[in-house]
Amino acid sequence: MLYSPPLTRSRARLHGKHPSLQKSIDKLNAIYARRHRRAARACTKDNIDLESVSLKALQASSPSILNKRKRALKLSREEQAMAGAPEGNVYQVEVLERKDVPPPEAPQDDLQLVLLAAGPSAATLDWGDTYAAVDALRRLAIHSPQTLLNGGAAVLAAALQLTKEGAGSLRSSMARNSLLALEDLFDFVGGPVLGEPEVATTLVSLLLGLAGGDKKFLRGTAQSTVDALARAAPGADTVAAFVAHAEDKNTEVQAQALLRADKALEEWLGGLAPGAARRGAA
Repeated sequence: MLYSPPLTRSRARLHGKHPSLQKSIDKLNAIYARRHRRAARACTKDNIDLESVSLKALQASSPSILNKRKRALKLSREEQAMAGAPEGNVYQVEVLERKDVPPPEAPQDDLQLVLLAAGPSAATLDWGDTYAAVDALRRLAIHSPQTLLNGGAAVLAAALQLTKEGAGSLRSSMARNSLLALEDLFDFVGGPVLGEPEVATTLVSLLLGLAGGDKKFLRGTAQSTVDALARAAPGADTVAAFVAHAEDKNTEVQAQALLRADKALEEWLGGLAPGAARRGAA
């Protein structure tokens, strides 16, 4: 069958003690039902056998099947570079993969650089200094996460501020390095870096926008970072943050949000199911 809700009512009732989760499940089911009806109409119009189309195929092709608007023409890479190139000094920087990030020689010095780049004087810094601070943060997150944790909520908030600002940069190297830094934070520092639930909600909005955006060189990195966030903060709040974007005007964002909402629900509810803890320990 084409339409298969992410979770059945009977399975959802197992977790009735989580009303916010139930609300997300209900909304997801309603969204899938509407998408199914629209797809059914489109398939009937085009003489397509509905039963032969999988849900996964529908999700993958939803922009072309469901979206009636024409896509905007894409500028060439050269035109984009000329029109959107940010001003400022020119530096040759390298975005390192995680395995290539060296350990910090002086963790406290790196920490001070992060705090400086995320503090009140951040606007006065040259972008090269800010990039160096993101590199410093990655070294700490990967090789010395306890240094960040020992700094408490203020340090973790500064780390998030630095990376959120960087992820929205017009400079591709800065944006990608900042996304990788966020992923490092989620994987090595974990849930504490997110603090309050609203923080995860804000980050989901930013990351889904990049994951479904028109900057192809950032999409894959942003998608990987979204997955890392879901691992670091499993729970009803993160699921709800994904569901909130499941009807975004951008159909690419819709697809990313639905995919991750389904995945987050399955993983989290699998962990809540009776005997899950025992299976994990076995």
